[in-house]
Amino acid sequence: MKRITVMSAVCLLCVSGLAAADEPARWVVTDPVVGSPLRRASLAGTGKAGKAEFPATLQLTCRADQPVMHLQLEIPDTIPGWDVKPFEGPTGIGQRRSMLSVLIKGSRYVANHRVSGWYSDGGKFNFAWTPDQAFLERVPVTGTHLLVKIEPFKRRSPVLETRFDFPGDATAMLEAMSACRAEAK
Repeated sequence: MKRITVMSAVCLLCVSGLAAADEPARWVVTDPVVGSPLRRASLAGTGKAGKAEFPATLQLTCRADQPVMHLQLEIPDTIPGWDVKPFEGPTGIGQRRSMLSVLIKGSRYVANHRVSGWYSDGGKFNFAWTPDQAFLERVPVTGTHLLVKIEPFKRRSPVLETRFDFPGDATAMLEAMSACRAEAK
């Protein structure tokens, strides 16, 4: 009897995991600091570096009192075959030359950025950059996907690639980022 119960629980976990994996992408909007004008919109995605695959998160942040949008890529701080440490801090390797590229599905436009990062709680590493005006004017807010690529520190290491599928409904993200998008126009 115990064996049947355990098997049922395992099957239930498997099915619920599959359902979660099949859910469509959606923007999650938060106010990270209570009472602050800072808003954050996050979108889950996937990443790979060589054979290693991992979850990734794209975060857009905007402060209504300082309307400049910032983008942040959150990945695991340990990825087999790819080293985040050389990118850490304001003197990281990614500040010396453009090592991050952002590509939009169906467009030839590529935004290149210098980028550095930091370690955060939960075994994460974050890369951050400020998109330029041309990017903000070109990126559609629904029905596309965004690719973020980061060149490795070591030439023989694979390129880190992340993909974010923009959901059909961007209402929450647009509302959260409205001050920054208005400034970009």
